[in-house]
Amino acid sequence: MAASSQGQPPMASPLRGAAKWNAARSERIVRSENRLRRRMLSRFARLAPFAPRTAAAFAGVFVGVCAYGLTSGAPQAAAIDELPFFTLDEIRCQRLVKESSNAYVRDIFNARHDCFLEQMKGNIALANDCRASIDDGTGDEQTDELLRAAQTRTLSDITSGCLAVELSVLGFPGACEDPDGPPFTAFDLESCTRNEADAVVDELIAIEQPALDSVVANPARNCQRDISTKGSKLFVNELAARSECAFKQMSRDIDLSVDCRAEADRFAPSTGHTPTDNAILAAHDKVLRELANTCGGVDLTALGFPNECAGVAEGTFALTALVECLFETHHGKLVAVLDNGMPLTKNCGNGVINDFETCDDGNDEGGFGDICSKYCIANTTCGAPTGGRAPSIKDALYILRVAVGLNSCDLALCDVDSNGFINTSDVLRLLRVIVGLEHGPTFLFCPEAVIPGTVEE
Repeated sequence: MAASSQGQPPMASPLRGAAKWNAARSERIVRSENRLRRRMLSRFARLAPFAPRTAAAFAGVFVGVCAYGLTSGAPQAAAIDELPFFTLDEIRCQRLVKESSNAYVRDIFNARHDCFLEQMKGNIALANDCRASIDDGTGDEQTDELLRAAQTRTLSDITSGCLAVELSVLGFPGACEDPDGPPFTAFDLESCTRNEADAVVDELIAIEQPALDSVVANPARNCQRDISTKGSKLFVNELAARSECAFKQMSRDIDLSVDCRAEADRFAPSTGHTPTDNAILAAHDKVLRELANTCGGVDLTALGFPNECAGVAEGTFALTALVECLFETHHGKLVAVLDNGMPLTKNCGNGVINDFETCDDGNDEGGFGDICSKYCIANTTCGAPTGGRAPSIKDALYILRVAVGLNSCDLALCDVDSNGFINTSDVLRLLRVIVGLEHGPTFLFCPEAVIPGTVEE
């Protein structure tokens, strides 16, 4: 049987003939709806003579389902309280995106953690860059092989499962870039999934793993290993729990009243779905409890902490502060990966600051220079318009482009001398901090940021 006869376009030219394919897809949807209507009406007719009340209730459900989405042709993207009905191909595609994204995050975390562990043991040269991109290479062949294998699996899974699906039905491109313009293809989706995961994992590893300048002996090595692995497991396991919850909503296995992103309290998420709450709590325990077993007697400052953990007094860094840092940073980054892979279920862009959000300006189009990112995470770091935790040369170059009129930027991010303008003096002032001539927190003075969005009641 030809693979394209039911749910997939002809494989010889998967990205051509979009109009013809969409028309054929719509016809299949209509035929499926008609078959479902006939089946439901047949059951209604059998029920009517024997149980009028039951038949009336069944008829009411039938009318409600039709009004909800079956009579509208192709499903339309909507808010979480009004998800469309999806075809089996669309559900399969969304499931593969969820599973592939989660697996890719897990695999690249593991590969890079193993690289750092071997460096601490002295088995990999300290000059190797365990955080280097797949294209650039880390300098360790085994690590590079693991990263390439993860990339290949993601490409294969997403393209094989989503090539025949109209991705706009699932809410894509969402926050993904669409560099070639519509249609947004399975290849675009794979690239977006991988790029976002790479960026998030790199940022979190930079927090977990301070730069190494020598091999590390036990017990400090075991402590550093657990900081990295348990921090990543918090992220990976909670992402799996929340994305599975959202997927079950899309497949109608969980009621839409459940809030898969809810976080009333880290010890009581209160999503409205007990299995999801239990899975989230189990993920939290990886950091909130288990680190004390291996790090209780270790001097964390000797490992390089507080590293990129913010708000910690210089020269002191307790285990409780590390736990709080790992929880806040890893927990907060979940929204980027989750919204990226399941855009129809997100809250970002509704103008209300929900759980996992620190701003919401009513859209999901935030970019460099904006206070509110496309994932509704506020950036208020003076001198860091590109979204980093501290100013970098990338920020200086961006502010220079703003100064000459090529880009835009909120004053709270780019006006580092608070004179009401963004010009080359801001660039020069920022460069003095970046090269270490001045201390950022006492030398950079941006206007106070105005956080957009209404706080959720």
